[in-house]
Amino acid sequence: MNGAPRLAVWLLRYLYGGDRDAFVGDLLEQFAEGRSSAWF
Repeated sequence: MNGAPRLAVWLLRYLYGGDRDAFVGDLLEQFAEGRSSAWF
């Protein structure tokens, strides 16, 4: 997860319906490009 906030990722995967893997993947890509933990 490249240091992404684990709780936030878990919550998104648990609570977000639909195509959640793609959504979470997009957020993780943005985080890897330099977004802060607070943004995530």
